[in-house]
Amino acid sequence: MFFWVQNGLLTPRLPEVSRPTVPAVTSLAEIHRLLPIDPETDAQTEANTRRIFPNPRTAYEEEKKEQKERSPLLFASQVMSTPVTTLDEDATVNEAKSLFLKLRFRHIPIINSKKQVVGIVSDRDVLKSVNVNSGFGNGKITEIMVVRVLTGNLQTEIRYAAKVMLDEKVGALPIVDPSGEILGIITRTDLIRAIVKFPGFTLLA
Repeated sequence: MFFWVQNGLLTPRLPEVSRPTVPAVTSLAEIHRLLPIDPETDAQTEANTRRIFPNPRTAYEEEKKEQKERSPLLFASQVMSTPVTTLDEDATVNEAKSLFLKLRFRHIPIINSKKQVVGIVSDRDVLKSVNVNSGFGNGKITEIMVVRVLTGNLQTEIRYAAKVMLDEKVGALPIVDPSGEILGIITRTDLIRAIVKFPGFTLLA
């Protein structure tokens, strides 16, 4: 499950309503149950069904087996970067700028004294604010950080994480515990690293 963190509160991110799916057909009896057949045309339909689906169960099981072998499940605890480079909420914009230039990161979570995520800032936000107003460097990072942060937990499945990050247009996903304390972070770089590190893994469902 994913959470929005804002003002110290964790609010579940509700998934979009999914479209109805067609149940998997694994036998002729299942086809007959789903699509009642008129007795007069039963024999012909039976023959047509066998011609189109010579062995539905075997084909279905082989496809599921191939998908499983091709791409194992991975979770945030296996992929995330940890420990996480963070900034305290009383840090200045100049401190953030120096950290970005030194480490070449794209995102830095902002935490409070309890190590709970209270915001996140990107290199673009920092450099833009300094370039637009050269005197703003001594301002607080809290003035430019994003205060509504999308987060995941240790059991977040990586494909799902990638999809949600794409849907929400975010480049980094802090991983937190139930209290909001930061445990790790997943970025686009971590997703690419997972593809390289784990043989057979793919972000495609």
